[in-house]
Amino acid sequence: GQKTLETEAEFRFIGWQLPVAAEKKLHNRWCLSVTAPDNSPNQVRGQRIYTYYGFTPRYPSFDLLDEMAEYGCSILHLHNWGKYISGEEAADEKAFQKTIDYAHNLGIKVIFYCQPFLISQNAPYFKDFTDCRTESVGIWDAMQDTQIVSYKPIYDWDCDELCLRSEKAYRFIRDSVLNTWKKYNFDGLYIDFAWPAQGLCFDNSHEHAPGLFNFYDYLKLLRDWRQGIGDDQIMIGHGGSLSTASDFVEAFDACLTGEAQTEFDPAIIGQQFGTVPTLWAMHRRKQDEFRSHSAVEAYIREGMTPQTGVGIMGTSVIATLDPAHHPELIALWQMWRAFPMECATFYNYLTEQVVLIDNNEVDYSLYVTAQKQILLLLVNRGGPISKRSCAVGVNVKLDTEKLGLPEKMNCWRMKGNTYETFRTADMEPVGYGCVSVPEIGIHEFIGFILTPDFPTAELVDLKNHLDGRWKRLPELLKNKQKRLLELDVNLDDFAKLPNAISQLDYNDFMKGRIAE
Repeated sequence: GQKTLETEAEFRFIGWQLPVAAEKKLHNRWCLSVTAPDNSPNQVRGQRIYTYYGFTPRYPSFDLLDEMAEYGCSILHLHNWGKYISGEEAADEKAFQKTIDYAHNLGIKVIFYCQPFLISQNAPYFKDFTDCRTESVGIWDAMQDTQIVSYKPIYDWDCDELCLRSEKAYRFIRDSVLNTWKKYNFDGLYIDFAWPAQGLCFDNSHEHAPGLFNFYDYLKLLRDWRQGIGDDQIMIGHGGSLSTASDFVEAFDACLTGEAQTEFDPAIIGQQFGTVPTLWAMHRRKQDEFRSHSAVEAYIREGMTPQTGVGIMGTSVIATLDPAHHPELIALWQMWRAFPMECATFYNYLTEQVVLIDNNEVDYSLYVTAQKQILLLLVNRGGPISKRSCAVGVNVKLDTEKLGLPEKMNCWRMKGNTYETFRTADMEPVGYGCVSVPEIGIHEFIGFILTPDFPTAELVDLKNHLDGRWKRLPELLKNKQKRLLELDVNLDDFAKLPNAISQLDYNDFMKGRIAE
C-alpha cells in the first residue's frame, strides 16, 4: 500500500493505505507484539559487517577480502550473488564457492541476501508456480528504465510475487532458503522480505479467503527458518524502508533499517524495538546522517551496528572498492574487535542506568560479560562546554553494585580515530568503577577495557595484529590503488552510456514508488 505519515500535536501515526476497491472484502488475523529494548548478549551487535553489493566484479577479489580481514571484518554479507533475485543459485558456482572458502579461511562468517517471496521470470522453475503467483502489488522489476540499481542494464531479474498463503509456494520459499544456506555452507541468512509490501491476495484459487493479509504466515516462516538453521546461526532481517515490530521480535538476531530513513531518529529506525538494530549506511545522499562524525557518535549512543558497503552496483549507493572509505567506523571496529561482543550485555541511556557521567556532552555505551569484563566507549559530540573550553575532560562512575564489579579492576585504553593511528595502552588500575579522562576532543571517541585480572583474549590478539600492520599495509594499499583505478575505468565507461542515470533527478525516480 501507500505509506502515510501523519503528525498531530505530540503524536505520530505511521500506516498504509491499501489499494483495494470498495466492493472487495478484507480478511485478517491480528497479532499483538509487546516488546522493549533488548540488551541481552547478541551475535550481531558490535560485529564488523561488510555488505558486498557488487555487480562489477560479481564477487569480492581475494585481495579485497584480505583488506577486509585486516580491518577486522567478522561478517560478510553478499548482496548480488545469485543468478536470480530470490537466491538459490550462484551466478558463477566455482568462483562463488572459492569466495566463501577464502572468507572462512580468514575467519569471516558469510551470510547471503535473498528476497525469497519473489520468483524470477527467467528461473527454470517459474512455470511450475503459475498457480501460486499473486498480483497484490504488481510485477517487481529491475527498474530497467532508470537503472538506479545498476550501472549497466539488467534484463534477467524481472520477477513476480508468490502468495505466501499458498501452501505450495510457502514450502518452496521456506525450503529454497534453507537448501541454499546448506548447499554453500553459509553462516546465516539475510532476508529482505520487503515487508509489508506483499500482503493481500485476491486469487480465489489459492487456499485462503480473498484479501487475507499474510502477517501470520510471515511470522511462521521466520520461525521455520530459525528452527532450520539453529540458534547459533545469524539471521538479519531487511525491512528496507519499513520498520515493523515483527522484524524485531521474531527469529532475527538483528533487523536492518535506514534504507529509506533520512534521520537518526530512534523512533524511526527502530532502536527501541526488540532485538539489535543494524543500519544500512550506503546511500549517497546520507553522508551527513549515517557516514560522518555525528553518525559514529550516534552508533555509540544508540548501540547501532552499521553495515558498510563495498562494491559497484548502482548509483543510489556509493561505488567503492575501498573497505576503509569510512575511516572513523574502521577505528570504532577495532574497539569492538578487542572485546567478546557476542557475550556482552549492552547498556546505554535506554536501559537500566549503570553509568554516571559528569559531562552531558559525552555519550557512552557499555558492554559487560558474565566474567565481569567491561568495554566502555565514550564519545564527545560537542556543544557549548567543548567550544568554550581549552580542553574538555570527563569523569565516569560505573555502578559497581548493580554490575557486581570488584572494587579494583585492571584497565586498558584504546584511542585513534583511524586504523593507522589506532593504539592501545596499559593504564593504572581503576578503583570503585571510576574512570577519568583528562581530555576528549570534539568527535573523538575513546574506549576502555576493564577486567578483574587479565586483558581479554580479543585485546591480546588485536595488539599482536596491530604490531604487524606496518608490514602488511604496503601491499594492501598497493592492491587498493589498483582496484580504485579499475573502478574509475568502469565509471568512465558508464558515463558514456546513453541516458546515464547520473542525469536522473531523484524526485523523478521516486514518482509512483513508496520507498527506495
